[in-house]
Amino acid sequence: MPSFLDQFKRQPRLFISLPTKDSNLYDESVLQIQDQIPVTGMNTMDELLLKTPDALFSGEATERLIRSCVPSIQDAWQLTTIDVDYLLVVIRIATYGETLQINANCPKCKEESAYDLDLHRYIEVYENKNPVEILRYNGLLLTIAPLTYRKSTDIARRTYINQKTIQNINDNLNLSEDQKDLQKQKMVEDILLMNVETIMSHVRSITDGENIETNFDEILKFVNNADRDLYQQITDTIDKINQKYEIPPMQCRCIECNTDFKTAINFDYSDFFVARS
Repeated sequence: MPSFLDQFKRQPRLFISLPTKDSNLYDESVLQIQDQIPVTGMNTMDELLLKTPDALFSGEATERLIRSCVPSIQDAWQLTTIDVDYLLVVIRIATYGETLQINANCPKCKEESAYDLDLHRYIEVYENKNPVEILRYNGLLLTIAPLTYRKSTDIARRTYINQKTIQNINDNLNLSEDQKDLQKQKMVEDILLMNVETIMSHVRSITDGENIETNFDEILKFVNNADRDLYQQITDTIDKINQKYEIPPMQCRCIECNTDFKTAINFDYSDFFVARS
């Protein structure tokens, strides 16, 4: 018999649609419903997990937070990074309200002050835009989409490891300069390969109208053997997608000297979910 306490459990506070809702990127193993997706605020376990550095670094905290607050999502790892960023803002609103306090320095008097950022304004950045582009090339159609959250997290982790490895090489007193240069050259080659992998991971499929290829290795092999302008067109298309979702700067007025200025908004998710007075 259900407990009477069930009626006091978290209830949805917002109902949303993902930026990719019209793109057919997800099946039911990832997302159960496409429209009017219920979103609840965080619970205590969510907050504790977000204070765990290892869970934040690995992406595990974000993945579990999304599944906790958006039960319709079965596999947050497969969401695009655009959808994940959108969901984190929505969950922040559902938990703490629509304003976020940020600190900014006046460019004239250098005074640092706190300003209230209206998060609904940044929700609008994601709405009524399609983050998927179709690139036409020699009779082929290439579907270009943002990275999945899993791929993005993996690349961020590998980038961090590469940077730490290079730093360790530089700090190693037991290596000669020639030895350091040789090891760093190997790291540079790995970084270049990873950069290509990052770009190519945006290509979800290639079709000629009758056949379709979704295998990453086959797509990579095709692009590597195509004219160089195809790679450039893919890169330009990715830039076009990213430009759609650039976060506009916040307009501020200095509390001390009344100077109007704009400040860039960079959401730091390590403290994004901290309630501020």
